Amino acid sequence: MLIAGSVGGFVYGITFRRNSSTGGADIVAKYVSKKDPVLNFFWINFAINATIAFASFFVYAKRGEDGALIFNYKPVCLCMLYCFLNSLAGNAIIRGSKSALKFLVITSHAEEIDKEILEKLKHSATRMKATGAYSGMEKDMIVCVINKRQLTEFKEILSKYDDTFAFVETVNETFGKFNRNR
Repeated sequence: MLIAGSVGGFVYGITFRRNSSTGGADIVAKYVSKKDPVLNFFWINFAINATIAFASFFVYAKRGEDGALIFNYKPVCLCMLYCFLNSLAGNAIIRGSKSALKFLVITSHAEEIDKEILEKLKHSATRMKATGAYSGMEKDMIVCVINKRQLTEFKEILSKYDDTFAFVETVNETFGKFNRNR
């Protein structure tokens, strides 16, 4: 069940990355997520499939020897587990391919940090002047978007420099044509 849900989610992720559909509840989920883009397609699909699975609980009822209905919850739980893993894996495929991390760094060591980002991470950065609202001091602000797997390396670069403040945000998707010849 775990493998089937994960493999199914992988296939879903690839399918939906190509803007295709597998039919069924996917069509409804795609429609809802198009109407309200804040809603995540995979979790809408999970909610629809979980509702169907829950409703099917009554389908698996059998009559006992005394005539009373005996409900079997195992197929429902397994179906919901499959749907959950499917959505989790599919969402990871879609989000994982497009997301990144954006750092905003305030420092007086911009030249050195820019050089290390370029040499070690093979990324560029944008530098601009920033003025502290409280202190009125002028410093440099570096904006840099990196891959998630480079987070540790980026933190190591920043930890070398005193008088440096940074925060990170998740970027859902990046666009544009970038010069890949380095």
